[in-house]
Amino acid sequence: MTGSQEKIQADTSHPENAVEALLLRLWHRRSEPGAATEVTEELLTMTRSAPNLDQVEFHLPQFAHLVIHIAEDVPETAVLERFILAVCQVSTHIALQYFWIVYAVLEENNPKHKSDGGAARVYRRCAELLLHLEQSVVYGCGKSADLSEGLDELMKRCVQVAERTSSWVTDAKADADDVVFEGWLWKKGGGTSFGGRRAWSRRYMQMRTRVLYYFASKKGSRPRGSILLSALEVVVPAESKYPYYFELRCRQSGLVLRMRAETEDEMRKWVNALSAASSLPQPPGVEGPTLKEALVAAAQANGESAVGSAANKKASLESITVSFAEHTPRGNDDDESPRSASRQSPTADVNVAPTMLSQQRAAYSYFDAQRDFLRSLTNLAEKLRAMPPESRQSALQPSLDELRIPDNAYFPLTHSSEKMLRLLGFAESESIVFNTKARCPVLLVLETQQQSYSVSFALAMSDAAAEGVPPAKSGNGVAAATPSAPLSLSEKKREGWVAKTERVRKNSARGGVPGWSLRSLIIKSNDDVRQEVFIMQMISYFERIFPSELCWLRPYHIQATGPDTGLIETITSAQDLDHLKKAPGFVSLRQLFISRYGEPDSDGFKAAQDRFCRSLAGYSVVMYLLLLRDRHNGNLMLDDEGHFFHVDFGFVLGHSTGKQIGGLVECAPFKLTKEYVELLDGVGSAVYRRFCDGCVQAMREARHHGDTICTLVEIAGTRSNFPCFMQTPVHKVLHRLRKRLLMEKKDEEVEEQVLHIVKTACDHSGTRYYDYAQQLQRGIAA
Repeated sequence: MTGSQEKIQADTSHPENAVEALLLRLWHRRSEPGAATEVTEELLTMTRSAPNLDQVEFHLPQFAHLVIHIAEDVPETAVLERFILAVCQVSTHIALQYFWIVYAVLEENNPKHKSDGGAARVYRRCAELLLHLEQSVVYGCGKSADLSEGLDELMKRCVQVAERTSSWVTDAKADADDVVFEGWLWKKGGGTSFGGRRAWSRRYMQMRTRVLYYFASKKGSRPRGSILLSALEVVVPAESKYPYYFELRCRQSGLVLRMRAETEDEMRKWVNALSAASSLPQPPGVEGPTLKEALVAAAQANGESAVGSAANKKASLESITVSFAEHTPRGNDDDESPRSASRQSPTADVNVAPTMLSQQRAAYSYFDAQRDFLRSLTNLAEKLRAMPPESRQSALQPSLDELRIPDNAYFPLTHSSEKMLRLLGFAESESIVFNTKARCPVLLVLETQQQSYSVSFALAMSDAAAEGVPPAKSGNGVAAATPSAPLSLSEKKREGWVAKTERVRKNSARGGVPGWSLRSLIIKSNDDVRQEVFIMQMISYFERIFPSELCWLRPYHIQATGPDTGLIETITSAQDLDHLKKAPGFVSLRQLFISRYGEPDSDGFKAAQDRFCRSLAGYSVVMYLLLLRDRHNGNLMLDDEGHFFHVDFGFVLGHSTGKQIGGLVECAPFKLTKEYVELLDGVGSAVYRRFCDGCVQAMREARHHGDTICTLVEIAGTRSNFPCFMQTPVHKVLHRLRKRLLMEKKDEEVEEQVLHIVKTACDHSGTRYYDYAQQLQRGIAA
């Protein structure tokens, strides 16, 4: 065992680092037989306490990356997946986060866009993982969780379900890929030319692993495209110029497949089968032949119902769920052979009897509604992006009024252990569209109500009624309680958050609800934020290890909901330096602090100066270690208390702007301008020395945790499509990172090295030139 592995082994004795230490141990021993099983057993034991649940959530991207991309290198991937599925039953929030991680990779490898064998394998793997997740949510213990029972007892029951599910997955892996329904249909479009998009092509359709694939021929090995059944909506228009025409719409991706059959009977069979297959995931343990038999029965049913009608869909749902219950193998108690035990359905204890189907449908309905709601938000941003910029703001509120917030939906940018913030509605006419050249980010302002339980129990409490909430007049809006004079859009943008909260509270009929609060988030589309999720995870880790008396960091939530969509938490009391510098009367940051907090010798100024000093020290070390680039003043923020922080992490770890040309200019270790030094009372002052001390101590802590930092980067970078790792191979990134961490230096050399880095960064010419270039090209204040 190496020295770093011994350190990892020792760290498991500290509860606050237990999950992290086990993740690192798993990574370093991933190729050893039995290592994954050993680590997973310890993880399952540790996650029976709430604090460790937050640790699992923190490292969920790494766990998910392991089961998606590194499965071939880990002999017992199913054991690790079992752990993830057990935790997903305990925490609905973690289940949704895990869904978005896997879904983003699935969409990224869609056979419509990528036809290579590697992408096809990843796509099939993600489809399997999403099916297993849905099975755990629907047939697991989350819906029936009792808040009064201990987490330990709940975790035991969840482990039993996950263990049987993953055992079935291991033994029946071949069955998971069985085709359960197939046949020929006509599909419209798909060509690259105008004529091709209008033409009809005959396609062979195959349904398997909750995905519908279509091929150019019956013997085709590579699909031309696919659509996810878990988000499928089957629509049969009342009128169409094409005979036997229907549409398949994916609520997640927005994809629409226009299909037609040869006969009415054929169309009816496909509509019924697709409606049934998309209604609920099959229970774990239902084999391919059994599922195929159930789908064929559903396809033949309901001959009297109108195709595509609500009655037809409801009957298909009843048919398929009852078929699942009837055909689910229960095993033979008298047969004790290993083979019989392995083939026994894991659903024996997870309520698949017809009398319990209502609970399972409720669990799936809630889970499905939450993810559909988030997807509807990102679809809204994409819809607005297609409009002329001048029309977007006026179209925003009517579009929000059309969205239905699901029952017991919660504010998504949170942690599992935090109290759930139930969404009450969108604050009337408070959301804002920001127009950029290629994107259309939307600032959403939401009214919420804090609940007495944590977000982990969202599924278990999904039927709970909101306390004291007045009924909506229509959509999500409510009549104003005491309307005040409306503010202009520019006034709303300038308004402070405290003032905005008080104004909205007074104007809203929901303002008097117990636990009411105002929250906001930014919706992004046409923008892959997954790399930013990773960088924010690293900043959160640094925030945990840096000395708080000398450093300050402000991590914020980022949730990727696809390969090009996401949600970002807003920092409500901050402005970017570009905006501040362009304000009338701005002279310098020091003068801004004097105008805000008082004269330099006042307590207010000194307190704000100290906050700036600590935050600048923390972010300077982060910028140096992670090679944060594109640090113009539009990406640097200052909050109302004087804290300084960074946003927008599209260029990191060696990836620079302008096809790497920007990195040749922006070559300072970190950004330390004359203006910053002036605010710190100048080089050599007591405040400046405190800044330097903060940098030194932060670097010492980063160096001490260097193995963990490098391992987190290594996991994220292995077989990764993040731009930074596409630009520079992960082994080179790690080599350079270890050098920046000073891991090859002696302890007594660290301070001298860090002070040299600070001196180099101070008023570096690269910083000045990059700011000047951004001012010329984009009008960003220098």
